[in-house]
Amino acid sequence: YIRTVYWNLKDWGGYEHEGQRDIFQDCYPIKKVPPPSEQLTFLSNGDEALIVSRDFIYLSDNEDEIKHCLNLFLELFGVCYVEDKDGSLVRPPVSKQVNWRFLPPGEYPWDTLKPILHDRLKHQSAGTKEIIFNRQKNMFSLNPEKCVVGMGGFSDYVAYLFLEKGFVVLESIHKGNALYVLGADWQTVSQFTKAEIINGDFALERIIHSSGWEKRLGRLFDKPPSSPTPIKKKA
Repeated sequence: YIRTVYWNLKDWGGYEHEGQRDIFQDCYPIKKVPPPSEQLTFLSNGDEALIVSRDFIYLSDNEDEIKHCLNLFLELFGVCYVEDKDGSLVRPPVSKQVNWRFLPPGEYPWDTLKPILHDRLKHQSAGTKEIIFNRQKNMFSLNPEKCVVGMGGFSDYVAYLFLEKGFVVLESIHKGNALYVLGADWQTVSQFTKAEIINGDFALERIIHSSGWEKRLGRLFDKPPSSPTPIKKKA
């Protein structure tokens, strides 16, 4: 399943028709990414030998280059140290990085969320916007107690809290992303990457937006899902 497209046309009689269609196709890599390269320098003063990289200025634009260089050292030598411009060893803070991005945090009614979605989707096609807005309006029609964005770092997801049912629905504002249903521990689970959530079976449900996804979601409201797999502390 690739995506769902929205279509609209007018027949010879002047009557308009519209609908949605799921797109399925075999997928193969079609974009060749040239390998990056780094020149490493060997330094020696007789007593100590070092292999160093070029200087980097830490900016978001060259973050991928820095990561590549760090991974290169780790793969070649098994160890890597980072020094600042004064030669002091940089010790990174103990934190967990996840592959999600933030929407502005807070609780949102539909009238507030709608212009935010418009702004985030301004570069999407009209058909894609229609699909995404229909998904979000469908979630609002289920009467969630709260609508939250920016919690837990979910990447362009909107969290719909159905507290009486005991679960939270994470709906994406981008095509190609599945819908996630999490339990009461959703704020903890949302700190994980998507891969960790899927491989660790932390989601109550993961629903792909192919035909009938609304019915599959609706079944959860008829019978609330069971408790999620207990979250284990990572070493």
